[in-house]
Amino acid sequence: MIIEIAGPPGCGKTILAAALAERVRGARSLTFPYFRRVRHVPFFVIGYVRLIPTLLRLRKDSGGQRLRRRDVALMIILDGWHATPARLNRAHGAVIILDEGGICLMSRLRFFGSDLIKGPFAAKWWDRVIDRWARTLDLVVRMEAPTPILEDRVRSRGIDHEISGLTSEETQAWFKQARAEIDRILELLRASNPGLKVLDADSARLSVAGITEQLATALSGSPPDPLDPSLILR
Repeated sequence: MIIEIAGPPGCGKTILAAALAERVRGARSLTFPYFRRVRHVPFFVIGYVRLIPTLLRLRKDSGGQRLRRRDVALMIILDGWHATPARLNRAHGAVIILDEGGICLMSRLRFFGSDLIKGPFAAKWWDRVIDRWARTLDLVVRMEAPTPILEDRVRSRGIDHEISGLTSEETQAWFKQARAEIDRILELLRASNPGLKVLDADSARLSVAGITEQLATALSGSPPDPLDPSLILR
């Protein structure tokens, strides 16, 4: 299986991905390539070359508008990275766990991207990317927690974040939009692949250790009966 752990910041994605990779035999946890890492440079160079026709078409159709460098980097990842977990899955038959996979990156691009990448000129590119990721993923674990808990977790990290400096009211609106973007991407993925399963997990009601145990048991071939009430499969 190829599983993505998705959800807003502070929900426990990275902790759950690492715990599952350790608990499930043969599982591997992956995160997206980073353009400043030397070993990932070939991926971005090849991806950029492949993306040139799309970028030229966007520029022409939009009357010369240019995308920001961050938008292009996310487009390259979304356009090509799905092949990596799929290849590993075929080669090793292992459970592949994505921490910040396609859903997180697509929602980030929708949230922070320029108007050009969110507008009608990019519709064909979005259709292609949604289709690729819908065919790649088997299960999405959508992590959640109440906004005050998420805010406290993010601020306690002591690192700069988009919510740094926001008021409580602004933070509520920020997380609301983040959730809306994730929900929208999930909706599009399930429309493209109705067989995609989504497991909703509340990390405020059930600990990451508890979620890990339930998932690990299910992935081992002996699903728990019933699932904890905090976990909802749909």
